[in-house]
Amino acid sequence: MNKKIFGIAVIFAAVLSACSDSSSNSNVYSCDQNTVEEPVDHICYESSEENFTECKDGSIPFQRKTTLTPGRGCPSGALKICDAELVPGHPYTIYVYNEETAQMSCKRIRGF
Repeated sequence: MNKKIFGIAVIFAAVLSACSDSSSNSNVYSCDQNTVEEPVDHICYESSEENFTECKDGSIPFQRKTTLTPGRGCPSGALKICDAELVPGHPYTIYVYNEETAQMSCKRIRGF
């Protein structure tokens, strides 16, 4: 009986930890921005608000070849993470994946 309860507790803990990952969190929305022309750039924006950004190819004019991919959380492995709030009361997070951009201040990454 104790082994059975222990097994259920282990499974329950595994399920809880899996649900805490932002990529599987149903309350997180993301927009993964990849620029494939030199200089290559990879930034992802994440928010708890579904419509915090237009995240579809062609919605934002870019001067370089860039793809936008909507999702349910930014990928792991970010080199820098910046909190942002363009509009008061609507916070979001910026994840930076390339070294050059990661060396910038969060203020510069946010565009301020």
